[in-house]
Amino acid sequence: MTPSEPPISYTASHRLKPRESHGTCPESGAFSEDGMSKLVRLIAVLCIVSVMGCETPDSLVQEGNTAAAWQKFDQALKKYEAALAKDPSHLDAMLGKAKALEGAKRFKEAEEWYKKVLDKKKGHKETIERLAGMFTERGKNLYKEKKFDEAAAWYQKITALDVPAALKKTAKEHARECTFQGFFAGIKPKLEKLPGFDKKQGVVIVSGRGEKPRKGSVEDAQKAALEAAHAELNKLAHSLSSKAKDPKALKTEPVANAVPASGDWVKPKKIFELKLAIPLEKLARVIFDINQGA
Repeated sequence: MTPSEPPISYTASHRLKPRESHGTCPESGAFSEDGMSKLVRLIAVLCIVSVMGCETPDSLVQEGNTAAAWQKFDQALKKYEAALAKDPSHLDAMLGKAKALEGAKRFKEAEEWYKKVLDKKKGHKETIERLAGMFTERGKNLYKEKKFDEAAAWYQKITALDVPAALKKTAKEHARECTFQGFFAGIKPKLEKLPGFDKKQGVVIVSGRGEKPRKGSVEDAQKAALEAAHAELNKLAHSLSSKAKDPKALKTEPVANAVPASGDWVKPKKIFELKLAIPLEKLARVIFDINQGA
């Protein structure tokens, strides 16, 4: 073809002829604007289906981790569950689901999934640390809400984990304190009915008497008086412990040598007397220790 010849095109009749215009081919109805729009939509759908079909448990877990990082826990859960639907034993998906449930404050379910991870991989360090942390936080928050029995139960769970002995000891102490606070909240109204109760100071008054002092043995007499007062306190605690469920018995239970609170040493003619003002919480602790066998 020389430069002077008109352009040519290949037609349906397989013959070459001069191109009459640069417009749309007369037989191109399939590529009209509407047709092209349909084709684009079809391609988009095929691409989405293709991508969805190519999602792997690992890629779904990554998407879940991204959602969880943005605290979109419901969205993260869907991704982890989709991963587990493809591979029920996928460890990272199991752990991710447990974390997402914890983030969504579904603590019981989170605990179950953390334990499933440990069933699959015993001693999994991250899972144990996550469980211990969750149990501790639940204990703290429930204690602040004055839900002492529930708080104690969460702290107690830590002792069953494979964690250092020091952490187990601390957890036991926290659990014991929670249990005591629950006990004290229940017994406080009963303690306030005791004859020796001083409402202004919030104490129960107990007095004890020492031995008749010999010459030069004032210190010994004071010490004996202190021991006697503590003996009275323990006697009272034992009595209350055995009758703690009977408010009427507590109301009439005598307190040995109950006297007005002054906190001073009293020196009668031949006997030293010590008056102890016992805070209700301290008295309750003695009773609690007796009940707990401590």
